Amino acid sequence: MAWVFHVRSSNQDMVEALRRRGIVRCSRVDAALRSVDRRFYCPSRSYEDAEQPLGIGDTTVPAPRTVALELEMLSEVCFPGARVLDIACGSGYVTSLLAGLVGDRGLVVGLDSDHVLVEHAARNIRTEHPGLLESGSVKVLCPAAPLSEGFPYYAPYNAIHVGAAVPDHAPAELLQQLIPGGRLVLAVDYGAQGQFLETLDRGTAGAVERRVLATCSRPLLAGLCA
Repeated sequence: MAWVFHVRSSNQDMVEALRRRGIVRCSRVDAALRSVDRRFYCPSRSYEDAEQPLGIGDTTVPAPRTVALELEMLSEVCFPGARVLDIACGSGYVTSLLAGLVGDRGLVVGLDSDHVLVEHAARNIRTEHPGLLESGSVKVLCPAAPLSEGFPYYAPYNAIHVGAAVPDHAPAELLQQLIPGGRLVLAVDYGAQGQFLETLDRGTAGAVERRVLATCSRPLLAGLCA
């Protein structure tokens, strides 16, 4: 069951609630969540712990609890100066949060398959943190290739986050764009078995270590079908 914040709650109240429930533990994740106000990216029911429709196609803004869990997993590899790919960036919310983890010396590349979504994400980021786009530390792009192929131009990445679900398994192209020791965080759709949020770590010898974090529900990545 979703826990709902009071209608007058603030972004700070949302983060405090996530901390009290033990979802946010890392101080860097806490700071990132406090520095990016969810209302700029999710104007309706901004602080409720449930995914919200973005109003563009079937794209949604993920629930705060899910975002915090992903950031906790990503923070272990998203150190200051790291390079991160955010696929299906949607509203730009997670893109901005990742920029908070990697800092001014890092790079976050947000991708989406629709020019309207890319422009929407860029506008949201520019409204709250215009310096991110102006400095080049955040780029929001609409690639010609399918999102499942990642974005090799800026690879290799310390981390890749996918804001949509993929069927059955992670695309091999994404794992290949990670540095050894890099991490992929995404939702995998197993059909009747449901969707699961997973991490995949690329080992130094090419082996991949998989970890299942939680159940989830997300639209399928554009161009893929279950």
